Amino acid sequence: MSRQVLIIEDDPMVSDVVITILVKEGFMPNLAKNGKEALKKLAQSPPDLILLDLGLPDIGGMDLARQIRSSKNSADIPIIILTGQNTLSDRLSGFEHGADDYLAKPFDPKELIARIQAVFRRVPPRNKQLRARTTYGEKLFLDSEKHEVWNEGKEVWLTPKEFSLLEFLINNQGKVQSRQTLLKEIWGQVSKDPTRTVDVHVRRLRSKIPSLETDLITIKPMGYKLKEAVGS
Repeated sequence: MSRQVLIIEDDPMVSDVVITILVKEGFMPNLAKNGKEALKKLAQSPPDLILLDLGLPDIGGMDLARQIRSSKNSADIPIIILTGQNTLSDRLSGFEHGADDYLAKPFDPKELIARIQAVFRRVPPRNKQLRARTTYGEKLFLDSEKHEVWNEGKEVWLTPKEFSLLEFLINNQGKVQSRQTLLKEIWGQVSKDPTRTVDVHVRRLRSKIPSLETDLITIKPMGYKLKEAVGS
């Protein structure tokens, strides 16, 4: 069970670090690289918390915070400003524009998590029932209730069968699965020649999630095995 955090950050070096930290602590990160993308994601699926960088390429961070606070859809979402701008006037302006907390870069991962947890202790969950997820490694997870897949903070669109296949492989990682077993478990059928159906879906998963190119192994002539994720 986890809370969703929207990271609004245009620097990939920073966002990659933040995503890794959040996933390790059990949060569900989602990345927006600019203000317009952030507003679109907020309208589609409001998160439980926002980590906001001020130096965005299109909309000023303070202006974006004001827009978030002025929208009925996002007015109650906690905001932690995460930025290199750390003068007293910057911090005061951040709080005046609706920030719940302010953390300067560079930051210690433990402090970031402590501040997030402190905010959540003050603010009740936006959803009464938090979303369940299935994780693989540090950057890939599935929201099993909403049938969403997130890889490195970005949503990956999968068909229902692709989703079910990936979820089954993750839940059985490290074990060789025959094509016949996969066909029965995912499609509910048995066939004398399950090769085409299964192979096509495996190929699509590898194409949509690049890390599976090396982690989802073909075991000839049996079937497939998803390597055990590090730390599993």
